[in-house]
Amino acid sequence: MKFPFLTAILGVGLLLTATFAQTTDADPDSSPADLLRIAALNGDANAQFELANQYYRGEGRILNYSIAAHWFRRAARHNHPGALFNLALCYEMGLGVNRSKYQAFHYYRQAAAVGVREARFNLALCYISGVDAENHDGDRTPAILPDTVQAEELLKTLAQEGFTPAMRELAGIYLDRPTDQRNPEETRQAFQLLLKGAESGDCASMRRLADCYYGGWGCKQSSSKMIEWLEKATARNDAEAAAKLAFCYESGTGVTPDPEKSFKYFAEAAKGGQSMAQYKMAEYCAAGIYTEIDIPQSLKWLKKSASAGNHFALFKLGVYAAEGIGMAENRKMAAELFYEAAKLGNVHAQFNIALYFQKGEYLPPDAGAAFFWFKRAAEAGDNRAQFHLALCYMKGTGTPKDEAKAFEWLKKSAENGNVEALSLLAVPR
Repeated sequence: MKFPFLTAILGVGLLLTATFAQTTDADPDSSPADLLRIAALNGDANAQFELANQYYRGEGRILNYSIAAHWFRRAARHNHPGALFNLALCYEMGLGVNRSKYQAFHYYRQAAAVGVREARFNLALCYISGVDAENHDGDRTPAILPDTVQAEELLKTLAQEGFTPAMRELAGIYLDRPTDQRNPEETRQAFQLLLKGAESGDCASMRRLADCYYGGWGCKQSSSKMIEWLEKATARNDAEAAAKLAFCYESGTGVTPDPEKSFKYFAEAAKGGQSMAQYKMAEYCAAGIYTEIDIPQSLKWLKKSASAGNHFALFKLGVYAAEGIGMAENRKMAAELFYEAAKLGNVHAQFNIALYFQKGEYLPPDAGAAFFWFKRAAEAGDNRAQFHLALCYMKGTGTPKDEAKAFEWLKKSAENGNVEALSLLAVPR
């Protein structure tokens, strides 16, 4: 599970540096009449917290995250709830301090102990994912193992208090359990939690509630209700909901297919930063569908999508670079983009990278690496990769010879429609 965190809940966003102690006295905004600073220096925790806020926001003082964090830390020493929480956020985001999920966990736990609801929620997320051991200047922090029991207890309590993020997270835990571990009562509870969150205006709850109506999870299946909640979230400028609506109208899921409406919602989602929608807009611009053919604009959308880690966009950018579409032909750049897409699971990129390693084109020749990527793509169902993997086993290229495995992959490739594999199988053995 990802490690998402609430931010700026208590009036600031975070941040400090490892060298704050050397910079705090060099205050360009201080003056003899700076009563807030004087109070903070005299140990007033509330003044320290407010001073930190001002430096963080750059309101009335020159924005300085290092100094802001210093004052959060000073206030945290007095167990100031907001300072403890914001200091945890500083460590989680790595803003002004060396990023440390372990230190974030430490301060979330302290903030939770003094009653900060948001800290209890973030602490639950830490328990869900666990925290890896870290090395800081030779000091190694211990790993925090996942503890789903502790996480669920925290979330249940918060959900009973009506804290929407906890209701949504708990519902997600219930719905995401393996099928054989699902509890019908938990599924019904998940639906009710999401309904409550959606009715309070939470867009993420609305989207997940739409999923419930689509699948009939904890409720009667209803395509119209699914669309209704997606439309409500979209009306609140939720890009993810707009992208889901676009897919529904593209595929005819729960509605009559409507390509023009699909385009409209993809455009809305793309403007809101949804990476898959940005990729779709790149395709629309390249093909001139519901818009003029515009390769430069297609390229812009692809770059935006790729910057968010969308492997489809990375692969398509590689194609543009390889074929000189919208840019000068650059096969080396294409190889780099294919490699990034391959690492993110793009099957076509994995196959291309395997060929590059096999032939030594744009990448150093490496039979072992070629075999590795052919295998990754073959396991994902690419019949070309399955054929080449069979040849690797047949010839012992990048792997020991294994005729049984060669025949197995050749057969799979042929069954998936690869003509070369069919031809090779037709030759008497």
